[in-house]
Amino acid sequence: MRQSHSLNPCPPAFLLSNPSMSTRLLPLLVSKTPILSFLLSLPYYPREVAFSLVDGFSRIVGITTFGVDTVLSHPNTALRNSPWSMILVATLAGGGGGLIVPAFKGFHADWAFATPPWVTNGPGIDVWGATVIGYVYSTLIDAHPFFRTVPDFLFNKIPILSSLVHLPKGYATASGSNPLLQPHEAKIACSLLLASMLAIKVLLPLISVMFAAKPRVAVGKTPTKTSSGKKASTSIKEKKSQ
Repeated sequence: MRQSHSLNPCPPAFLLSNPSMSTRLLPLLVSKTPILSFLLSLPYYPREVAFSLVDGFSRIVGITTFGVDTVLSHPNTALRNSPWSMILVATLAGGGGGLIVPAFKGFHADWAFATPPWVTNGPGIDVWGATVIGYVYSTLIDAHPFFRTVPDFLFNKIPILSSLVHLPKGYATASGSNPLLQPHEAKIACSLLLASMLAIKVLLPLISVMFAAKPRVAVGKTPTKTSSGKKASTSIKEKKSQ
């Protein structure tokens, strides 16, 4: 969020609000109460999925309100009418920490500048997820005619979508704003989408193990008996013959 305010430029939110809740009360609760120990003692997957839901809903404020909406309300006409500015600021507001913190080893005790993992391994969901949500939100609120391209293409190529979702009349050619959802509705939809994306990322290892553990049998074929099973069946037949 601070990155988006610096780019627009606007005063950061922490200068306009009382920071006592985030800078004093929450660290005090974590350090002086057993909250952190209790959370870490919970089973991994339920805990991480719950954190993903909280992260998805809390990060939406940065991507939408301090990202796309801040660009739309900017006094500079060129910036206000630039779809790429909306996507860029939304990415930095929602995933800027995932870009900057690893570059300075912010999660280590000794800070130092180093090559962040996203340079060698590609950006994680913290970064590209913010880009996707910024694009989806801009499309839902019809922030710029540029964002009508994908919905118009999908509805023309997949006719069944027209029976499921009804686009506003003259959506692709309207000169003014023609939103698919109101801003508050779009933020709720994007919160659910981002939370689902983060939760699926957490559950992917578990899902892959579950599918890998299931034996694969070709359709129309029965499983072959093992050598031990054959030996056991022959020994039973020999006992019966005796």
